[in-house]
Amino acid sequence: MNGVRPIPGDLTERLRSVLQCSTRCVVLHRSQPRRFSRLRTLRVPTVLFWAVKTWQRVRQRWSLRWRQALAHFITACSSILLLAASSCLLSAPIHRSDTSFSDLHWDTTAVMAGNGGAVAGLQKTEPGNGKTYRSVSLSVNDGPAWVCAFHRYKDLAHAPSEQGPVAALSFRQRVTDISGWIDRGRFGPAVRQTGQIYVAGPCPWTRSGTDGWSNVSMINLRAHDFAQVRGPEGFIDHTRHPDFSSMGDKLEFGFAWWGSSQDAPYFTAASVQEWAVTIDVPPVIPVADVKRQPDGEEVCVTGGVVSAVFGSAFYLSAPDRSKGIRVETLRHDLSPGTSVSIIGTLNTNADSERYVAAWQLFPDGIGGAVNPLMMPNRALGGADQEYDPITGAGQRGVTGGVGLNNIGLLVRTWGIVQMVPQQGVCIIDDGSGIGLLVMLPEGALQPSVGDALVLRGISSCIRSVTPEGQERLDRVLLAAEVQ
Repeated sequence: MNGVRPIPGDLTERLRSVLQCSTRCVVLHRSQPRRFSRLRTLRVPTVLFWAVKTWQRVRQRWSLRWRQALAHFITACSSILLLAASSCLLSAPIHRSDTSFSDLHWDTTAVMAGNGGAVAGLQKTEPGNGKTYRSVSLSVNDGPAWVCAFHRYKDLAHAPSEQGPVAALSFRQRVTDISGWIDRGRFGPAVRQTGQIYVAGPCPWTRSGTDGWSNVSMINLRAHDFAQVRGPEGFIDHTRHPDFSSMGDKLEFGFAWWGSSQDAPYFTAASVQEWAVTIDVPPVIPVADVKRQPDGEEVCVTGGVVSAVFGSAFYLSAPDRSKGIRVETLRHDLSPGTSVSIIGTLNTNADSERYVAAWQLFPDGIGGAVNPLMMPNRALGGADQEYDPITGAGQRGVTGGVGLNNIGLLVRTWGIVQMVPQQGVCIIDDGSGIGLLVMLPEGALQPSVGDALVLRGISSCIRSVTPEGQERLDRVLLAAEVQ
């Protein structure tokens, strides 16, 4: 038994106490403490002996290094789960509502111009059923006069710079018209930021002289749906909007009632029985990770620098030039080198290129010019990047593409013009035999076959169909500069 590994003293004592219950006890010699001594009897079951031997070997081989590695692994998994849970919580919509309208939770702010008027708001109780509501009134003096009453819910505020940008706001209210003159005033959701009041609407509700309550709502309101009260361009200035971006100051929420008169005065009154707001806070995602999200996801993309501009569309590049993405919007005045954050919806266009349909742009200053990546014709496009055809997540690569996907990145390439199929388009080849399609910038001189070109532009893709009816995704360079 000299080859048997040592057994600790505490286990020996436990075995001794167990075996003493047997009619044939096993007595272990302790003359050699780190070795099994001879057994004075061989009546111990063989299974028990080998179980002790196996247990000892496993225990000795379970070194401190392996236990530490397991502890680090468990800690890492816990951190990942906590980070994922935190991200879900940060991007979850925030919902608040009120049906009591206690004067402790509400206040009223008036903004006036011209001859002005008066506003009021306080809690009242319906006779008979004890339900509470907020009674509001608005009176406008002889014209010219403008009045706006902002009724603020004190228990709710959201700071986009600290709690995340706001993608959209949705409001719901239950209202009844008391005076029958609700159509003379404008009624709708409102926010306050840095002391300025912004209103949206009016709500699509113009019932007058009603006896019951009416449900009114406005959903998915963006920052541009709100207009500043008493702005430089008018009492309701539609050129000024709140800042919902990650740089925005604290927002306060409520509803507003506003009206104006150019002649005779008037008075309106209403009651609000229910008020609710939902704040949609999208996840904040860097440019390098935005394409990992599925189609239809509302995102706030930060840390991007404009690499190229094509009309109302432009491209954002990560500062390290690892990823780029197309951004489409109605209008903008951005130029290459501008650092900008955007809020919008992620989609895929007809040519399988991912893009963000942005409804809010927030320039952050000058981020510095983006230097193009030098690459031959064959390298443009690249292979699939984490592409999921079901959700649209990732980025599809070009047909026959190899290497890293670079669709959306600013690149520099070169080649000899092989064909000029139409104005503003040419096909070049750098010797690789690929035949790279080039979309020339507006105003560029049309090249001739045989011209040598060096081009700077965006690596993109275009869908085509072969004569055999097979679908292809071809490389295309959206040229921003031709040398």
